[in-house]
Amino acid sequence: MREPSILLFDLGAVLIDISFDRVFASWSEAGNRSAADLKARFSMEASYEAHERGHIHSTEYWQALRNLLGLDLSDHDFERGWNEVFQGEITEVTSLLPRLDLPLYVFSNTNRVHQDRFESAYADALTPFHAVFTSNDLGERKPDAAAFEKVAEATDTPLSQILFFDDSPKNIAGAEAVGMQTCHVTDPTVVRLELERRGML
Repeated sequence: MREPSILLFDLGAVLIDISFDRVFASWSEAGNRSAADLKARFSMEASYEAHERGHIHSTEYWQALRNLLGLDLSDHDFERGWNEVFQGEITEVTSLLPRLDLPLYVFSNTNRVHQDRFESAYADALTPFHAVFTSNDLGERKPDAAAFEKVAEATDTPLSQILFFDDSPKNIAGAEAVGMQTCHVTDPTVVRLELERRGML
């Protein structure tokens, strides 16, 4: 088993619990529309990805959502609902972090609005990490090779020496394609089991 030099964690569904159902519920209340209908119409299409790469401002994304969802909300109501996605810290994972000796990093596909929110609301949970990398800052998204390569360059770590934890099969496959070590997080207990298996706990 290869020994990693750093540990790289996804944020949503690994460190912080998220639910887009909360977003749709907020927009439903503000716009007097069915949450189920909004959920059915919503997709992570081109404007969503552009927003996460920092290529468009949130106001442009809200307009794209008005068109996509057929929902005429104010920018304020869109943003308020957007930030409802966060449900709380996943303590089964974050409680393990202070016990780890290797440098810790975060890499999240996210946008400026969410980034501002989680950096403020979950500052304590992020304290053990040397740095937080985001698609919004890097201009690249997982699972693209360029995204992982930028993180490797920024941490001065060969891709093969990074152990990456993520809940997305696509992101795991992308990381493995560039030679990273991976752990597919299907449940919070998977993180602890992987760390124990490697003798890190």
